[in-house]
Amino acid sequence: MVESKTVHRDSVDYWKQVTSEANELSSKHPSPRLGVFSKYLDKLPLTTGNKVLDVGIGFGRFIPTYLDRGLKVYGVDVDPAMVKDLEQSQHASVVLVQVAVAETLPHSSDFFDLVVCWGVFDELDQGSSLLEMARVTKTDGYLIITGKNNYYLDDDEEALAAEKGARKKGHPNYFTAVDSIDLQSFGLEQVALSKYARRGDFANEAELPADAANQERFYEFVLILKKNKTSKLDIDNLPEISSAFSRTFQQLQK
Repeated sequence: MVESKTVHRDSVDYWKQVTSEANELSSKHPSPRLGVFSKYLDKLPLTTGNKVLDVGIGFGRFIPTYLDRGLKVYGVDVDPAMVKDLEQSQHASVVLVQVAVAETLPHSSDFFDLVVCWGVFDELDQGSSLLEMARVTKTDGYLIITGKNNYYLDDDEEALAAEKGARKKGHPNYFTAVDSIDLQSFGLEQVALSKYARRGDFANEAELPADAANQERFYEFVLILKKNKTSKLDIDNLPEISSAFSRTFQQLQK
């Protein structure tokens, strides 16, 4: 049974156009190219036959990238229209795709070698979805998560406008306190954290240099995690790792 959840109502065709490699980067939704995704996937010791779960798989944009590496592809998405389009266009390429929410994944524990949550973490209840993604990952398996940091630069006007715009439209929009997550409580350890200072930098591959790793203020991030144990957390004692209003927004309102 899929829980009731807000679905981003932009059409399948719209998202295909926004993320098309043939088009210029969208200023409204600056989505990183496939090469950026591949760069992060290549950081992991994946082997042929490994099982990957794409959380928010959409119309299956990343499926060819997974298949090039010999991975077995599973996917979930909250939008039935996305899942229907994927099933019609790439049914033979995936093991299983389902309409489901990240907060209650319909998979066995310790099942996947890799879980990818790319471009959708900011729309999720982050504590429960992180716990679920960790649950279905094998011990010594990996997670790749992208999101929006809770504390971005005051003069990042595009980030501020995007935050206000999402709230005005009623879109889910959560900001992660990424530097302060107690990952061990989720049974996870950080392998790598890439930071992007301003909105659009991720799409333009303008990662902050290694010597800026301790920079507190940035907008987007890519977090690579490894599962090292089973978490003892449960849904009733989850730490807060995100908020619906960024720290930057709240400070600017004072």
